[in-house]
Amino acid sequence: MSTYDELLGTVARMADAAIEWDMELLDWHKTANGWVSGFNVSPTTTYELDATGMYVYDRNNDETFHANEFALTSRIDFRGLWRSWYERMNDAFRPFLGMPEPGDFTPQITALQEAAGALNVATVATGTGARTDDEIETGNGHLDAALTSLVGEIVAMNGAAMDLFAINYSNRLPGVVRGQLAMVGLLGSCLSGEKNLWEKAQIDVAGIADDVMSVLEAKDSGGSSRGLQILGAVLAGASLFFTAGTSAAVIGASRTVLGILQTVAPAEQAPPPAADTFGGSSPGEVFGKLTAFLAEFDQALYAEEEVVQRSLDNGLAEVRSHAGDFDLATLPALVSLDDDAVLAAGDIDVKPETLVFLGTAVIPVIAGEIRGARNGVSRSGGFDAWSRSGSVGMAPYGGYGQFDDLRDEFVLLAGGTARALDDVAQKLIDVAAQFVDVDAIQQQNYDAFQQLLQPQTV
Repeated sequence: MSTYDELLGTVARMADAAIEWDMELLDWHKTANGWVSGFNVSPTTTYELDATGMYVYDRNNDETFHANEFALTSRIDFRGLWRSWYERMNDAFRPFLGMPEPGDFTPQITALQEAAGALNVATVATGTGARTDDEIETGNGHLDAALTSLVGEIVAMNGAAMDLFAINYSNRLPGVVRGQLAMVGLLGSCLSGEKNLWEKAQIDVAGIADDVMSVLEAKDSGGSSRGLQILGAVLAGASLFFTAGTSAAVIGASRTVLGILQTVAPAEQAPPPAADTFGGSSPGEVFGKLTAFLAEFDQALYAEEEVVQRSLDNGLAEVRSHAGDFDLATLPALVSLDDDAVLAAGDIDVKPETLVFLGTAVIPVIAGEIRGARNGVSRSGGFDAWSRSGSVGMAPYGGYGQFDDLRDEFVLLAGGTARALDDVAQKLIDVAAQFVDVDAIQQQNYDAFQQLLQPQTV
């Protein structure tokens, strides 16, 4: 079987085979020196058409004619017939000669896999802290531990300020991280699906050319039916992406992630190509079946890419309609309060050393991993891998516009979340310092009061 890289040569050989069959139907047969006619004016006369298609030689009379001057061939434009076949075969396959190169998607997919790995956690918030389900794998233990510490330590401190902070911010953070993981997962699934589609498409195009070539060479009215590997290629991209680094178990454990990934499933399957043979009674009939098959092949390519486009559109709509599941860029009220207004009488359980620990050692880890994911997703852009020189599939760039929209949305949300975490970390440190100051002042007042209660010496 020939390969996609050999397609141009296969197309030329297909044209040669079609010419040879057509010439035989006209009763001319190919020899090493040219074409010899199968009809004779007399038993001793043989006519030869030279390899250029311009001249006919009469062996019996040793005469040479221009092909269009020879009475028996005056209605046949041999050179035009040959030129027509080369043009028709090249025109049929030309759109498929410049399909996207699957390997060009690899760097972007790798960047998304790294981003997904950075966000791949299993921590979930509960009313009393954080837990990790034993049945859920975790890919980034550092981030998972940091989220567990933040949620658990804040809830344990109680107090009005910390309770509100937990409800409105720290308890929501694990879910938001998983929501952002869902966005990366959808981007990676669709990009992997696109790569897989073009890998299968190249195999299919080369196979179609081989099948037609065999029919033309055999001058056969038969031929086997052909199925296409591209059908369902995009759906297979999701498993290809997740098995390459990100735990599918973690993805499935999150309602948000699962909800988005379900949009990958198409509403209807791609139209199947005609279950027909390429055989025919003439090269023209074979060519007609070839062009019909390539048209349906192109429709199937379009339908596969439409799955990618629709999935990305649905994902972006989900993100924008449920922004709270994906975004914590909005700072909690704690950050906007003056330090002396944060601590109330009911906040006596605040532990300043814990706040400093969270602000200096825990939250920076979370922000750093989110920034790492953001940087990875930023590297997944560029439409070159999606472009094709012909009008195949969703030309010229497939679903890249939708991919880029969702990618930009993630970069925006993740960047905002990371910056907000920086501010939150600093605020917790400031609150801890203020608590220490207030505590010191209260201790001084207590000491002074105790002095007043001591007996006075005269």
